[in-house]
Amino acid sequence: MQPYHIDSILDYIIGSQQPNGGFPTYEYFPVWKPQDGWTLLPDSSPFVTANLLYCLLELNDARLEPVLEHGCKYLQNSTEYGGYVRFWPKDSLQHPVPLDIDDTAVSSYILQQCGKSIDNKKALLACTNSKGYLFTWLQPTAGMWFTNPKAAASFTLGCLQGFPTRYLKHYYYSDTEPGVAANALLYLTENKGTQRCVDAIIEEVLRHNFNMKFYEDELVVYYHIARAYKHSVPAFAVLNETIIWRIQKRFENGIGNVSELWRSMAANVLLDFKADIALANALVDSVASSEMYPDKWQPMPYFCSRDRNFLSGSPQYTAAVFAEAATKLIRAKQEGSHA
Repeated sequence: MQPYHIDSILDYIIGSQQPNGGFPTYEYFPVWKPQDGWTLLPDSSPFVTANLLYCLLELNDARLEPVLEHGCKYLQNSTEYGGYVRFWPKDSLQHPVPLDIDDTAVSSYILQQCGKSIDNKKALLACTNSKGYLFTWLQPTAGMWFTNPKAAASFTLGCLQGFPTRYLKHYYYSDTEPGVAANALLYLTENKGTQRCVDAIIEEVLRHNFNMKFYEDELVVYYHIARAYKHSVPAFAVLNETIIWRIQKRFENGIGNVSELWRSMAANVLLDFKADIALANALVDSVASSEMYPDKWQPMPYFCSRDRNFLSGSPQYTAAVFAEAATKLIRAKQEGSHA
């Protein structure tokens, strides 16, 4: 028997890819409309799609190349003004939001990994506060006008075009948080231009004092940090012991009170940091024992609004994060048996 029915899970995910290459995105309004539960949205979110494609890339399975190619076309069609992305595409039927950094960065990372790089890193690197911390919402800066006036004009238009004054509140917030910035660093990598942001995240996590404005649970933050560590930010290795200890404490009194999505994310963190394979195994097995496994997955909170009134997720994304963790676990066991 194939371990964890990975092929069946992939059939479920692939069968849900939409004609435009995106994946289904759901929303839930626990305050305004709790009776509605999770509702399928008419348009996909590039952010949900890009994060799902990240999971598929981690499987390193040649059979997924057509799915990745189709998904990349959707991401390319969702970019604006030279390569910037919103949580919802500009012409979607959902409420508009400004261009932001982790939607742009994760989408750009996927495109880059699939050989479809875009030129947007300079603009993203300029979106920092005085301490070098990357902002959530993309903001035009004075420096852009000196280095590349044409790109600056296009970028500024993209940041402001089509939005009523009330949406400018996002720029007033000047949001900074490690869950968002770690996604940006996955793409921007650890370098001279990002070092202060890397150092700030490390300090925040070690002190256990950081913003969580757009993610419901710190396990999501650790998942973003771990994948940035694996691919782009070796300095995050210093967080290994602290993050692993917190995950162990989180589950020392049981596993079942944490969502299947967050359990799968926690397993991925343990496996990316190459620590506590036994707990990762227990987390993966617990999800594999749930009623939704292997093809009845449910949307679960991944992204949230600042006021926690809006939650977004995807059943296919839940499945993909589990498939990512299960595949890594299988590989870890195989490597251990050959050691």
